[in-house]
Amino acid sequence: MKTTWLKCVFFLAAFGLSATPAGAVSVVAVLDSGVNAVGPLAGRVLPGIDTINGDSDASDDDGFRHGTKVATHIANFAPTAQIFPVKLFNAAGITTFAAVVNAILAAVANPDVRVLNMSFGGRTPSPQGGLAARRLAAQNLIVLVFAAGNEGAAQPLFSAIHAPGLGGLALAVGAVDANNVIRPYSNRAGPTMMFYVVEFDGPPGTSFAA
Repeated sequence: MKTTWLKCVFFLAAFGLSATPAGAVSVVAVLDSGVNAVGPLAGRVLPGIDTINGDSDASDDDGFRHGTKVATHIANFAPTAQIFPVKLFNAAGITTFAAVVNAILAAVANPDVRVLNMSFGGRTPSPQGGLAARRLAAQNLIVLVFAAGNEGAAQPLFSAIHAPGLGGLALAVGAVDANNVIRPYSNRAGPTMMFYVVEFDGPPGTSFAA
């Protein structure tokens, strides 16, 4: 089983919860470029929301299909999970702080969401509202999974660097190769050491390890 997903299960169990309660399946919010219900995602993508364009079309129109690829990796390693897509990047790969905050709040507003995946980051700290939204997610016992970033830096990007301050319910995820050697481009743990895990990424990038 994928290390990151197993960690999510452990975190939920610590709070007396389950990633797959009786009669239900786990729901993972994927905050990204949108998600298309193709391949293993067929029949597993819930109606979503688009916080960058302000509508309910959460389809993935990014040329790389980044969000769809992230969701596919989640679906492969968590075969009972459903995906709640929250589109916050437009077709040109651009987002705003407001779109990020509203995306997190949309995930929190969905009572079925147990895990929130954010396979993106930046070098600039988000405004206080962004950190408040992440804390709200943790307060609602949602596990937050952040990609550490691909700069080969000594510490993760924002928002992954905030993982230690989110009540024990957040992970920063780095990438390793098939021999469990950390990828040269993967950002290291830095101050997130106690909340940092690594996983094989397959396609290059910590987005596909998270």
